[in-house]
Amino acid sequence: NFFVKACCDTDLNKLNDFSKRWNITNSFSSIEEIVDKRMNFDVVSICNPSENHSSTLELVGKLKPKVVFCEKPLTLDLKKTEEISRLYKNLGIGLAVNFNRRWMKYIEELKIGIQDKRWGELRSVVSHYNKGILNNGSHLIDLLSWLLGQLSILWVEKPVFDYNEKDPSIPAVLCNEQGIDIFLNATNSKDFSLFEIQFYFEKGVVSLENGAMSIKHRVVGESKVFTGYKVLSENYETTTDYYHSMDTAVQNIYDAIHSGIDLKSNSDNALIAQRICEAILKESFR
Repeated sequence: NFFVKACCDTDLNKLNDFSKRWNITNSFSSIEEIVDKRMNFDVVSICNPSENHSSTLELVGKLKPKVVFCEKPLTLDLKKTEEISRLYKNLGIGLAVNFNRRWMKYIEELKIGIQDKRWGELRSVVSHYNKGILNNGSHLIDLLSWLLGQLSILWVEKPVFDYNEKDPSIPAVLCNEQGIDIFLNATNSKDFSLFEIQFYFEKGVVSLENGAMSIKHRVVGESKVFTGYKVLSENYETTTDYYHSMDTAVQNIYDAIHSGIDLKSNSDNALIAQRICEAILKESFR
């Protein structure tokens, strides 16, 4: 339901290659050029480096599209993110933020399963991530906030400088309003990339693995070796709809424009995640 009206990139080689690949007649090397031409768009997608998001979002706001779809984090500074969020709300522009797992049906089903106690009471959560508390950890914290509700910080450990000096990976322990402990284990992205979450329930374990590209279930059963002991079964693994999350995001944006449906990921949840990330960063550097 969309067509590409224009593209913009400061790398002229990439700009030309993209224009030719998608047969786009309007190509620009800066957002300022587009603003000067007063072009109109329904949606603008921002995919440049995080350090450029703030200035780009301010300029794109002048174009007054119906929705802006921006990579996370919205900006690298919490106060600036708050300003951008207020600006877009005042302008009446929808601001979708690419926490892509919010557009996965498997994650929605997991949320319902937790709420309905499909696997009994939730006992604890253990997650593993790397490549920066803000860069990758924000994905993790946003997802945990969505699934488990409001989070508080219990404990923060020393940073692992595996990504950026200003954005290290940091081990921490959080909890939700029900007092469920949530462990954030930080590994080193120089070894390998990692994004996994294990949910430990009364009746089994549900694991999101490979960045949530797969989901594994283990249920409780009687041990065949030790009489009277309950153990976990073998893993039952399912491939999720991770690779279709962008299709769902585009559909959600279309529905938001034409039917007024809420964006599944917006500046409100992005701010919640960034506030927790910034608090962890400050505590870690004390």
